[in-house]
Amino acid sequence: MKIVPRGQTTCVDAYLNPKIDDYIRSFASGFDKGIEDKVNLFFMQSDGGLADAKSFTGVRAILSGPAGGIVGYSYATYFHKLNKNKKPVIGFDMGGTSTDVSKFDGDFEHIFETKIAGFQITAPQLDINTVAAGGGSRLFFKNGLFKVGPESAGADPGPVCYRKNGHLAITDANLLLGRLIPKYFPKIFGKTQD
Repeated sequence: MKIVPRGQTTCVDAYLNPKIDDYIRSFASGFDKGIEDKVNLFFMQSDGGLADAKSFTGVRAILSGPAGGIVGYSYATYFHKLNKNKKPVIGFDMGGTSTDVSKFDGDFEHIFETKIAGFQITAPQLDINTVAAGGGSRLFFKNGLFKVGPESAGADPGPVCYRKNGHLAITDANLLLGRLIPKYFPKIFGKTQD
């Protein structure tokens, strides 16, 4: 029955559940009192499905953000009227500290066991592969080479190119390599945000 992965999953869930509960309470506090009774409040789960606030658990939330991305891009691209031949779509989601890659070919691909941060997780989730660091992952120059992360530059001050006295990060390297085009970014960076 694979007792070790199930035990690790239970421990991860027990650790995350109080944090999820705090998050849901904080989220709901931004609305009128009793919002849970007035509207259907659902959260995306790692398997691409939705759970109501009372059923949402830590182990089901681990990859909920990237799972929401897969659900979103599947409807925005694969099912779009311009994709007449229903060609498969590859998702590339670079966040602050990780880059997640996935594919959609008409069906959501699920896995039921994976390793995340060294823990074996036994729970249904969409097949998402974390392949690299994200744009906010810090760069360190050591022994003539750049080392990536695991520290993050954060959103504020952010990478050096934000011009807010931040830290050298993947985003800076991408800018110097010409992979980012500054004129397409909003005028929110620098001390005067211009």
